[in-house]
Amino acid sequence: MSVAEGGAEDRAVLQVADYAVEAAIALQGDVLGVFVADGAELAFEVGVGNATTTQSTSGVSVRCHV
Repeated sequence: MSVAEGGAEDRAVLQVADYAVEAAIALQGDVLGVFVADGAELAFEVGVGNATTTQSTSGVSVRCHV
């Protein structure tokens, strides 16, 4: 039996499943955004740390552009 042949109860179950999938996709996008933001922050901190280390050990003038 296809979904089109099903009754209102079948459509309601499918709608609930659709809401659950949409919520999972939205959550996945939010989590990905956090990972990207954390990765960018870490990359910045490592870059600043490397610039500071280079400057203090070799006397080279280093500037960080953000």
